[in-house]
Amino acid sequence: MGVVKSRPQGLSKVIARQMLKKVKFKINASGQFNLCYGPGDVAELDSKQADLLLEAGAVELIEEPKQEQKEEPKPAKKVKK
Repeated sequence: MGVVKSRPQGLSKVIARQMLKKVKFKINASGQFNLCYGPGDVAELDSKQADLLLEAGAVELIEEPKQEQKEEPKPAKKVKK
């Protein structure tokens, strides 16, 4: 079971990434929602579509661990002798 990524056309990858939500399907969504996902499938969907599926109870939201931003080391101060 792989992750399916879909990006709306005309948007940059950064903006589109912010609009996607990663979800895991609880039920077979092919009949009710005309989607080709089965139970246990993980997909990144548009946030509006993911919200509708969450309300219907068809999916559960998967929280991705946030990447910690490493602080850049500050330049060493010069010591005068």
